[in-house]
Amino acid sequence: MLVFAAWGNLHGGFIWGILLLMATIVGEALDNLLDNQPSMSWKETCSLALWSILAGLTISINPNGISLWRLPFDQVQVSLSITEWLSPDFHQFYTHPLLWLFFLLIISVAYSGKRMSFTDLLKGLGFTYLFFVAQRNMGPYVIILLPIIARHLTSAVKSFSNVPIVENIKKKVLQEAPTKQLSAKFYFIVNTTLVSFLAAFALVNAYVASTPQRIEEKIPLRAVQWIKDNRPRGPIFNSYNWGGYLTWELREYPVFIDGRADLYGDEIIGQWLDVVNATENGWEILERWGVRLILLEPSRPIVRELPSHGWKQVYQDETAVIFVR
Repeated sequence: MLVFAAWGNLHGGFIWGILLLMATIVGEALDNLLDNQPSMSWKETCSLALWSILAGLTISINPNGISLWRLPFDQVQVSLSITEWLSPDFHQFYTHPLLWLFFLLIISVAYSGKRMSFTDLLKGLGFTYLFFVAQRNMGPYVIILLPIIARHLTSAVKSFSNVPIVENIKKKVLQEAPTKQLSAKFYFIVNTTLVSFLAAFALVNAYVASTPQRIEEKIPLRAVQWIKDNRPRGPIFNSYNWGGYLTWELREYPVFIDGRADLYGDEIIGQWLDVVNATENGWEILERWGVRLILLEPSRPIVRELPSHGWKQVYQDETAVIFVR
């Protein structure tokens, strides 16, 4: 309960935990009802349901009280112009491993020779659905699917190893009898190699992503430094993608918006979209909020229109452009 009390005050994603508990409770109830080798008894399932209700109530211990429960449902309406709320684009290679993970789940379950529990079925399908709807759910999707895959993959590998052609390959390559089990040392070497490869890949990727050149491609480092040096008047109108960074680096300039789309809601996000797309209402919004400083990507439609509306460009590089008035 303490976890959910803290979660509700820190991030709107507390709904993931509630959904996980619901999937587990309903799944265990079905497994018990249909005698599908449940991992929890009826008594344990009812106990989990009770504690889950209490955990849900503790979420209301926050400055907004019970109204916080509106947040997960309001999120559905948040602008689909924001990348994290879009469905994953499988034309982009970085999403392919997440698709492969789903394929691995299907293959593992199909060849494991074990019935899948309703608990794993509901959790797997539920979080896969959430990921396909919005790529912001990819983290929970991976966390939930990996244990399910692990429970079936070992049995699936054993099933494949008993296929005659695989037995013959093992006999020729390993020069062992087909019925002899692979040694623990062999499994240790294979697992260590795989873990080392994945760790090395993650470290190399982190190093490449943290190089100054890559950081400057995504974050307006030089533009922010210009603002620090020249101190133009605010308030500021900023890129949605840079809101969190600007909150940290330019604390004297309260941001117009940041990445907490679920908290800003459709109204503010709609205003932000009107401005960056240079709609007639967008110009009125800039006046209404008294904006005197604009920091955006050069590709935004409004950037081309600003000079003709009395704005002066004072800085530009490949990543960002700054206008003042």
